[in-house]
Amino acid sequence: MARPRAFDERQVLERAREQFWATGYAGTRMDDIAQGTGLGKGSLYGAFAFARLSEYVHLMAENTASDTERRGCLLAKGVAELAQHDPTVAGRSAETMQALLTLLRTEISAAQRHGDIDSAADPERLAALLLTVVRGIEAVGKAGLDPQTLRNIADTALAVLPVPKGHQRSATGWSPAQEN
Repeated sequence: MARPRAFDERQVLERAREQFWATGYAGTRMDDIAQGTGLGKGSLYGAFAFARLSEYVHLMAENTASDTERRGCLLAKGVAELAQHDPTVAGRSAETMQALLTLLRTEISAAQRHGDIDSAADPERLAALLLTVVRGIEAVGKAGLDPQTLRNIADTALAVLPVPKGHQRSATGWSPAQEN
């Protein structure tokens, strides 16, 4: 079971920002951020695992929303047009989807290790769900759903990911549930 965080996320982000301002993006290493925040690299990566996952889902919704010409995803278009008749396209498409599933599963597993997603949930199934949501956002965006609906789909998909009992999700992960 993941331990509750013993640091203030906002303070960590502010210290990291200060480090980037001081040494620039290219001149900042994870060791610098770890030293500046007082956290280990593993804690830094884990602390923001859900934030990375959330950022990816939201980015896909924003990219689709900004595609005003409704061109859609080149991979999806190529697969739709060619996979049925071209085994090379079908194979590469399957490889790409597997790679995306692996990346999502890795992020979900990291979020589980750090208490952002319930550890009892199956990371493979959650990865498949998020991949389907992201690909679905692209499809319904191309069909003409408005940008706010696409953003709402992304928000809802992230909101339904299971959280550990007694916790609520913040922008970057979880915090102990507040009692009224």
